Amino acid sequence: MVAVPRRKALCSCGKTVVRGDENGNALNPSTQAFPEWDLWAEDRDVVVVAAPAVDAAIRRAEMDGRPVAAVLAVWTSRRGDREEKPTYGGIAPTVVGCADAENGNWPDSPMAEHMDAILSFGRRHGGERILIHCSQGMGRAPAAALAILADRLGPGREDEALSALLHLRPCAIINYRMAGLADQVLGREGELLGVVKHHPLIRARHSARQRDYGWEETPTLLMPNGGSEDLSRW
Repeated sequence: MVAVPRRKALCSCGKTVVRGDENGNALNPSTQAFPEWDLWAEDRDVVVVAAPAVDAAIRRAEMDGRPVAAVLAVWTSRRGDREEKPTYGGIAPTVVGCADAENGNWPDSPMAEHMDAILSFGRRHGGERILIHCSQGMGRAPAAALAILADRLGPGREDEALSALLHLRPCAIINYRMAGLADQVLGREGELLGVVKHHPLIRARHSARQRDYGWEETPTLLMPNGGSEDLSRW
């Protein structure tokens, strides 16, 4: 049995624990209202979580009878290069040091070498259960998971890769720059980035994040299918 922490609720999909109201409406990520972990029922190979949820997810995987074999931590370089790197349940993470930036001129912005490391990690651990996390589990970690899923599925199945990612992490925003780098490294000729940017829910979440009070005005955007939000207006 999985214990649900106090002052948190399941979102309407029943898979993600969020800080929110009693109906499962997520609140502003900037006020620590980000989803904290997934509650999975199926035997999934890829688990995507926020940083505070890593230990709990690893324990749940052990209880599930299929432990996490490897952890990918997508951190900024300053955190990733520190001398004392954490271990999760005895697992030393593979660290990819990049920020959640979508401008290539931003300090610690994701670069092709970061995407190479992400894809190499996915290929090393094919068939094993892997866990991917960033700070909030919404931008970088989902983008990394999308790259790995697209690589495993192969060309021409970009829509399927995105659908799989949103099934794994219903609250994903997906870092556009990282999705573009995955597209380039995998040689998808714009198809992977295209399905991400044209997805109505992902587009709406990006638009809301760029507004001063976007999440307060549209908290249901973090729910599957945007909750009750009219996505056409974005």
